[in-house]
Amino acid sequence: MAQKRILKRDASTGRISEGVSGDTYFSSDPSVASDLATKNYVDSQITSKYTVVSKTTTYTAVSYDDVWCNGTFTVTSPSPATNVRFKVANEGTGAITVSFASGTFKGNSSMILGTQYSSVELSSDGTNWQAE
Repeated sequence: MAQKRILKRDASTGRISEGVSGDTYFSSDPSVASDLATKNYVDSQITSKYTVVSKTTTYTAVSYDDVWCNGTFTVTSPSPATNVRFKVANEGTGAITVSFASGTFKGNSSMILGTQYSSVELSSDGTNWQAE
């Protein structure tokens, strides 16, 4: 599997360049945002943003986190609210448990990303979670 690339837009010049973990990237198209790291462009109409965070131990996500995980541990969701979303990607060979602070995903209080490069993007309706 190809290594993920992060593209970032310089706010003052509008130029696009390679980014690193911790940079914020943007897209107006959720399908582009879900895998922007493999695209060669950034959409000019900015309506959503994600911040990449690399983790190797238990972490509680905040809205618009793109959590890149390596190891075996739990990522806890933010509290559900309208327009809250986050992504989790298993970049390593361990198992990542995504636990929900409250609410459920298809009736479950957690899910497991058990294979390398598996990922999920979740959004809240204010009570529960849906996959994007």
